[in-house]
Amino acid sequence: MSTTYKAQAIAHELADRLKVSLALAVSESFDSDQNPLIQLGDALTTGSEAALVKVEPADWPLAKDILGNSALQYTPHVVKLLWEAHHSSTAGFTAADRLQLMARAAEMGCEVRVYESSYGDGVVLADIDDEDKLVTAVSPDAWHPLISQQ
Repeated sequence: MSTTYKAQAIAHELADRLKVSLALAVSESFDSDQNPLIQLGDALTTGSEAALVKVEPADWPLAKDILGNSALQYTPHVVKLLWEAHHSSTAGFTAADRLQLMARAAEMGCEVRVYESSYGDGVVLADIDDEDKLVTAVSPDAWHPLISQQ
């Protein structure tokens, strides 16, 4: 599934908010489907303070137009968060950072899905789409419904 302009706008706004609220390096890029990715910290180093954020349209495989082609999607979007699981409260992506990241993501009015890479593996991009790594999912924020619904 390819991305939408709305996913890019949400990701850019979220990255701007994270630059202000977290004391980590924030960089923006895209995955192979052109869905926006936000990298926090050094995701390649195991045990480091790092996370990945991916913004994509909600999956809607039955969306077809009258000719059977994929329809334009104006669906709500999903913000996927990924960090490495760890056993120490001071190493890696801390609990305070996790709460701050989840709060900023919830403000975007999207469904928030949280994933964890295995301890010792670092933040692995493939884990952000692995349902076995899913920790929790939070419905869109009722206070910000128009961002994701318009």
